[in-house]
This record gives sequence, C-alpha cells and structure tokens, in this order.
Amino acid sequence: MHGAHRERPRGGSTMLVPLPIPTELITDVTKRVGELFTNLLGPVTQELGLTFRDQVSFYRLNRLVALGEKTNRFLRGKAIPENPSLGKILPIIENGSREDDDDLHTRWAALLANTIVHPNGVHPAFAEILKQLTSEDVKFLDKLVPYPEIARMRYAIADCPSRSFADLYAFWYNRGGAIRPEKDDDSFRCSFLRARLENLDRLGLMRCVENPDESAEDLEKYETERFRLTHFALEFVYACTVPKKEPSPNKTFVQ
Repeated sequence: MHGAHRERPRGGSTMLVPLPIPTELITDVTKRVGELFTNLLGPVTQELGLTFRDQVSFYRLNRLVALGEKTNRFLRGKAIPENPSLGKILPIIENGSREDDDDLHTRWAALLANTIVHPNGVHPAFAEILKQLTSEDVKFLDKLVPYPEIARMRYAIADCPSRSFADLYAFWYNRGGAIRPEKDDDSFRCSFLRARLENLDRLGLMRCVENPDESAEDLEKYETERFRLTHFALEFVYACTVPKKEPSPNKTFVQ
C-alpha cells in the first residue's frame, strides 16, 4: 500500500504527489507489527527494533504485518522455544519485509517459522540463498522436490538422483516427459535455463555430475549432460516449506 495521491500542477502539466499517511494509521499498523512479533519472539521483539516507528515506509510496515500474520498462522499449535536464535531470525525478517512477490513472501514466512521452531535445523545461509532466487527458481526446485520431508529422509545416505539437461528443460518449461530441445529453435531457452542452473550451482544447490559427450550428436548432448541436487538443496527446500500442522503436547503456540 503506497497511500493516496493528489495532482499538483507543474508548468501546464500535472504530477502525482503522495498524500501524507495519517499518523493514526501508521500507529495502528506499527502496533500490529509489535503484537505479531511479540507473540512469535517474546521480549526480544523490542531488542530487534521491530516497532520501527518512523524508520521504515508504510508499505514495508504492511509487509511486516503480512509476514507476521503468515508466520503466526504457520506456527499455530507448534511448540515455541523460549530463546529464539536472533542471528538467524533478523535477516529473515529484514528480507521478508522487503519482498513484494507474494510467493517469495510466503517462503520467507515459512523460513521464519521453521527457524523459530527448529533453530538448530535451519542453516543461517538459507536467508542469503533465498534472497538471490526468483519466484521461478523456487517453483522449479519445488517441481524437483515435491515432497521435501520424504526426500531428505530417503536420500540421507544415498545421493539424490541425477537428471539430464533434457529432463530439467521439461521441468522448467512445463513440458510433459523428457524432451530434447531443438538447438535451432530453443537456443535462447537452453541458454536461459543453463544460466539458472549455474546460479543454483553457485549457491550450492545443484551440481553438474556428468559433462556432455562432445562426440555425440547435438541433440544427444542434452541427454548425456546430467545434474544432481545437493543434500543442502533438500534442506533448503524443506526449510522454505510451510511446516506441517502437528499439535505439540508441550508448550503450544497461541495466537
């Protein structure tokens, strides 16, 4: 929400000038932010400066409210540790409050919820990784790991299965079955996907485990080049997935 605007003449033309947001509205939203995160984090909310007062934009305050509401909803019925890991939590809140993509915003809320509940099970690098991914990137990972909790247990010892470039092409572009992209027709798409795979490799989420056979025909190269998700990727996807609803017999979360 960016607030209302009014037109102001300027040399024969008009320009939009943002109207001041009522102080009462800012106060109400700021109070709501404090309530939500105090419910999640307890007294340390004040230490984190989550009331923000006049330091942040009204838009960011609204995104903070949405982040807090989602996280509260995800943690309903969950056991909440007494001392949250502030070093891990603060970067998540900072980045989540700046995210304008709704899907990624939900991933930040899921990451925050999992970090609060399982502080030792979420790597501190995950916030930095999520910050460097697009919504398409994380949806692609979802397709490769549709059931992250099962996958991380299944491949706890064994390597994750490798996939050919043709398989990954089909996943990225929502095409059924393993296909071989025509080099002349889809060269841009292949280049685009390869750049995305290189970024996942850079972030430690995917590895090229078999280089293409240069002696093969052009189309066969798409089958011989193979990639594999890392175990780190499984943990990352799991950490950015909304936690399952499992009531705890111990201390429970109450909104």
